[in-house]
Amino acid sequence: YKNIHFKQESFLDTSFPNESFDLITIAHATRFIPQSKEQEFVKNVNTWLKKDGTFVVVVNIYILSVFLTLFYKYTGVLIGANILMQDKKYLTKIMNSFFYLEREQIIETHYKLFRVKALYFRKK
Repeated sequence: YKNIHFKQESFLDTSFPNESFDLITIAHATRFIPQSKEQEFVKNVNTWLKKDGTFVVVVNIYILSVFLTLFYKYTGVLIGANILMQDKKYLTKIMNSFFYLEREQIIETHYKLFRVKALYFRKK
């Protein structure tokens, strides 16, 4: 395909022209966004998406995520990755300035302890 270009760089460091995409996805990587960079991340996605664009966030749903989220809620201590960026309520709150949660979909896998959810955020 002549009009496809690949980039390999940090999602926080890359740049694209404004309103370049109808759809942006991120899978299993939101946990690597530092808490201090969450708003920058959301602003970038908002800038790159066209009007009425969709941002799909694929996150893990597993017992460890639930445990780590509860641990943070009651202690205020993050362990390792930014596990909050996999929580639907937290993501919806972070995205609220530019996006609304349109729908969510469980993606079935053959692993019983490892489930995946896709969160579809629509640009306001």
